[in-house]
Amino acid sequence: MLVLLRVALAASLSLCGSVAAQQPETVPKTIEDILVQLKSIKPDEAVLAQAAATLASEPPAGADRATLAKFYLARSLANRTGGTLEQMLQDTRKAAELARGMNNSLEWDSLIDLSAAEVLGGNYLNGIKARDEMSRAFVYRGAKYSTSAYAAAACLRADIGDVDRADQALRSAETILSQLPRYQDLSFWVGQIERCRARVLRAKGKYTEAETTLRVAISNSDKAINNIQGLQEVVWVIVECFRVRGACK
Repeated sequence: MLVLLRVALAASLSLCGSVAAQQPETVPKTIEDILVQLKSIKPDEAVLAQAAATLASEPPAGADRATLAKFYLARSLANRTGGTLEQMLQDTRKAAELARGMNNSLEWDSLIDLSAAEVLGGNYLNGIKARDEMSRAFVYRGAKYSTSAYAAAACLRADIGDVDRADQALRSAETILSQLPRYQDLSFWVGQIERCRARVLRAKGKYTEAETTLRVAISNSDKAINNIQGLQEVVWVIVECFRVRGACK
């Protein structure tokens, strides 16, 4: 819980703008410390104004599929900022429909947002379906991100009790990870797999094993954060995780 709240604090600072101004002076050490700091963060009016401007815009006339997909992705994020869930779902579904079959990073991004929106809307099955579709777009983000995607799929399947397929997704993540060069710092990706493995173990009722596994995940995540290269990758994936929400729980 403490680890999750620390990530939530970092995300809130990023989403509310003025990160430097709102950055806590002291590192929170307890759940109560983090809750106090979360409550002290105020929305950035500039962020809200930008979201409102995006929501007031219309799809560009005569635009191609890629441009339209980007438009609906941007508007879905604006809807998320404004808290309009139903419109967010409509926009993310439209973006994914437009990007489907492009076999590029835009298709990947649209599926990431679609999975996140469906889970936020409570439809885990649709969220998992979007994750499954991402398999053909993995090459455009690299093998490490496919590891992340499989791990996230394992988390989502564990949440609905589909532990067999969750285990299968974890095995896929491990297989890809084992093929990566060992000279790279892979601690963040190991941590993500172990975090989702803990979630699967929890779904199986193996709470002691889940706690031990989660400690391994935290250890690897800490190692990644202390590594410069790992930190750069962590920043990108934290943003990705918060687009997929369930992957970071």
